Amino acid sequence: MGPITLKQEINIILKASGYKYFYGSGSVETFPYIRYTLGDNYSTRLSNKKGLKNIWYQIDVFSDVPIDVEAEETMLSKIESELEQNGLITTNWLEVISENNTTRYPNYHYFLEVRK
Repeated sequence: MGPITLKQEINIILKASGYKYFYGSGSVETFPYIRYTLGDNYSTRLSNKKGLKNIWYQIDVFSDVPIDVEAEETMLSKIESELEQNGLITTNWLEVISENNTTRYPNYHYFLEVRK
């Protein structure tokens, strides 16, 4: 068996977090939950030969209450910390507020990118 992939590493970290999560699409009816997906997979090419491979995943957190992206001991900080402690590179959390959804209330969507 070859080296562990980035997708596998993220899965292991999210599973250990104890939060509800899935890859791609899933059926979750309560907040908060996590989804992760492939962001991009590309290689540099020189003389029609593949060079350095670049791959990253996006981790999305959905909540029915706002989460402070700067605060410690939040769901976001715990996920980011675990990813970084395992040698992965993360961007900063960003937030999008969705008021056009199937609930009566706003949903809060947080996301970051993860790469090796």
